[in-house]
Amino acid sequence: MDFLKDLEQKLNEIESQLAEMGINIEEPDEDTIWNDAELCFEHADTLHRHDELDEAEKYFKRSIKLGKLDAYHEIGEIYRYDHDDIEEAISWYNKGIDAGDFKSYYYLGSAYLSGDMLEWDECSKAWNLFTSEVIGRIESEGQETLLGEDSDVPELYYMMIRDVVDMSWYYDEDTQEIITGNHNIKVVIGMCHKYLMPRVLRRYGVSGSDDILGIMQLDEDRREELITILNLCKNCIEYIIDEDNQHFI
Repeated sequence: MDFLKDLEQKLNEIESQLAEMGINIEEPDEDTIWNDAELCFEHADTLHRHDELDEAEKYFKRSIKLGKLDAYHEIGEIYRYDHDDIEEAISWYNKGIDAGDFKSYYYLGSAYLSGDMLEWDECSKAWNLFTSEVIGRIESEGQETLLGEDSDVPELYYMMIRDVVDMSWYYDEDTQEIITGNHNIKVVIGMCHKYLMPRVLRRYGVSGSDDILGIMQLDEDRREELITILNLCKNCIEYIIDEDNQHFI
């Protein structure tokens, strides 16, 4: 009992110290969540991860009304993966694009590679527009803001790489041409490699690109997949080393 009392006292002291620093650790009430864009979005994301899809969509839509544009592509993802409704997903990605959610361009392009669609040109067009938006924001906001550790943009380029590598397993077309044949996409991937590569390696439980033992311990398919991804990233990094390729066009 004394231990519990001491623990409670310590927790109260910590809570008081946090309160003095302006940090509130209490769970926000329903009204607070409903009227705060970030809290509403986070709550929707939690609901989505627990497969409470109707409630998740409701809170994502509310967060849109409060100005959280990322919610457009999140609703699109619900329809794409949870409801298996690619047309409705594309509709939401397009709504996001119209509203100014530039990340919806990535998701739209990815959708064009899914299922029976395989519209390579439409995918390439959407990813070009996504990358053009990224480039514009790099020029106005800075490289660290758009491609740094706290940004989710490198994650989207990782997903882009995974998309084309996954497609190459099933189709004879050179799916990697969507990336390797695009100057701006290669430049941006090369620029964000510092944060992109660790994300890639973590997915496979490998400590680094020189972790030969870790790579060899992967099963054959995952090892081949990782090597393909690393080679594609390496291609982009080497591309921007050449000064002639460092400029956006």
